[in-house]
Amino acid sequence: MSTGPIVKVSVEEGVAIVTIDRPPVNALNRQTIQELDQMVTSLKADQAVKVVILTGGGSFAFVAGADIKEISQLRSGQEAAEVAAQGQAVIMKIQRLGKPVIAAINGVCLGGGNELAMACHLRIAGDRARFGQPEISLGIMPGFGGTQRVPGLVGEKQAPGTPRRAVSNARMPCGLQVRRLADSSQPRCVSICRAAGSS
Repeated sequence: MSTGPIVKVSVEEGVAIVTIDRPPVNALNRQTIQELDQMVTSLKADQAVKVVILTGGGSFAFVAGADIKEISQLRSGQEAAEVAAQGQAVIMKIQRLGKPVIAAINGVCLGGGNELAMACHLRIAGDRARFGQPEISLGIMPGFGGTQRVPGLVGEKQAPGTPRRAVSNARMPCGLQVRRLADSSQPRCVSICRAAGSS
């Protein structure tokens, strides 16, 4: 199983737990995207893996978006387009993995993190989860497909109301999260995953 310094994978009884662990907020940079790509390839080929849990390391964030510092250092529009294309490709691979992928959202879930969660087949969000697509406040568009995924999940009528700033779990459009639970811990998600894998 492909495990890197940021994207860590453990497998037990058919359930793969994938943790994006890049303190302090698990922001997506190029290395994280590359490790996610390698992880998806490994999980797709591993016949022992039936279900995948995707979560963030620590207690504050699932993924708090792309790495703003890295974005500020991009030297051209072409380079920015290449980075966005890499992220879009990995997120599409997750959506098309061929196995259920459950996002265990344990905190802040913004921008690229929200787009990553929307590519999963089920989203389990705890009481501390916060969602949004705040890119517009930075003068940029959502880079990893958020403009397409939001209306696909919540419908075109609700999509314009998707928050630009972080809002609580309870205030998000109803289609974005399938499960709203007080407990989005790994043990809780593992039990749901095993039920999904056995169905």
